[in-house]
Amino acid sequence: MKTENKQKRMFFAAVAAACFLYYIYAEFFTGNSVSAVLRAGVLLLGCVMSTLAALEKNKALEKTAAEQNIRGVFLVFFVLYVAFVLNITLLDSFFGRSFHLIWNLKREEMIKYVSSSVNVIPFKTVMLYIKGFASHKVKAGDFALNIFGNLTAFMPFGLFLPLYAPKTRKIKGFLLTMFLIVLGIESLQLLSMCGAFDVDDIILNVGGAFLFYLITKTKGFKKAAEKIYLKY
Repeated sequence: MKTENKQKRMFFAAVAAACFLYYIYAEFFTGNSVSAVLRAGVLLLGCVMSTLAALEKNKALEKTAAEQNIRGVFLVFFVLYVAFVLNITLLDSFFGRSFHLIWNLKREEMIKYVSSSVNVIPFKTVMLYIKGFASHKVKAGDFALNIFGNLTAFMPFGLFLPLYAPKTRKIKGFLLTMFLIVLGIESLQLLSMCGAFDVDDIILNVGGAFLFYLITKTKGFKKAAEKIYLKY
């Protein structure tokens, strides 16, 4: 039985390692020519395989040690996820992001860029995409990427923040923290001229994270967490 568990653990760990190595290659050595969706999918698969490997190891550990083991694995996931988010929002050339613009534009061009890259009217951008999609002026892929992509991109924070930051386990603390995180990223996008500042992005990003936060509060999620020795 122990040999079987060890073989499973080695298999899951090998697949996870392959996923992480490919992710690093795709992220840093291909000029971001690989789709961000594919990169995210490979990263997610690596995280799933690592979790399965950790759970196999947990079978041979005491409950306290098993909990520390799985929390350690999840902390690695959190660090990878944050790196992915920062890259995709600030540096990813796949989305045309680059810091070089800020050094090459003249003052007048910078002012024009900022004035055309700020939206503070709630749901203005969302409605433009919905109307564009309904009139077939916006492709389904672009619509999904901009609406559902923004909604799901920050969802993992709903899991990770309460797990490692106790003050965010209450709704008020979580929403405030998420708002500040997203506000900071949106502001950096504008100041570095590698993106726009859009209040709709803030609404969708925070809303998606809060939705997953609420899911972690359900009985079904808590029962699943107990099986892998995670306390919420």
